Amino acid sequence: MSDEQMRAELVAVITSVIDGVPMVLTAGEGTRLPSGPLQSDHQTMQSGMRAWVERQTGHELGYVEQLYTFADPGRETGDIRVLSVSYLGLTRGNAGEAGWRPWYDYFGWEDRRGGAPTTTPWLAALQRWSLEAGQPGAERALRAAVTFGLDQRPWRSDLVLNRYELLYEAGLLPESPGSTSLSAPAPGRAMEQDHRRILATGLARLRAKIQYRPVVFELMPPEFTLGQLQSVVESLAGTPCTSRTSAD
Repeated sequence: MSDEQMRAELVAVITSVIDGVPMVLTAGEGTRLPSGPLQSDHQTMQSGMRAWVERQTGHELGYVEQLYTFADPGRETGDIRVLSVSYLGLTRGNAGEAGWRPWYDYFGWEDRRGGAPTTTPWLAALQRWSLEAGQPGAERALRAAVTFGLDQRPWRSDLVLNRYELLYEAGLLPESPGSTSLSAPAPGRAMEQDHRRILATGLARLRAKIQYRPVVFELMPPEFTLGQLQSVVESLAGTPCTSRTSAD
């Protein structure tokens, strides 16, 4: 029987929209997400997460849901394996508060409101990697086309995690193991451990959620126009709506 020790922690992806910019609450000068230990006096994991986020940040959370439990091998701190239970929370942040960072600082390829990018060094490197000979290369090419909207395929805004994992596998991120292609890294700030992967999971969930549930209202001020609502939805999705309203 293994004597491996485990420690459980709660990791929060706290999202807000501040001055029209989708933001995430971070710690460590933007290098990690807020996290804290699961304590025995917490009635539930969600109540524990709410309690320490609200205590540490002063923000009352609106919508909250569990994302995923990260327990992959390699998540060790010394001799202790770390099990992270992640949550997505929505709140209303304020400009000038410490810790808030734009989503697109971490995922520079996700904002397509200005249109699809022209060929860039990192995208060219991804395409070269995806077209390597052999059957795995054919599968890579299909994955790249589907996730990044190549070969006239549609761009799907909710595939945030798929795109991050493909870039990670291709060695185009600083956190990629044994990466050799960092002369053309994909645009985005790295985070400690696998917190950028956890953040990608949260963004993917929120982008999918706003397509069928009115959770976006948790991010809106008490009074707003239809134009402001559409602008927030576009900023979260990273794509323009098919038509814009003039109701500002």
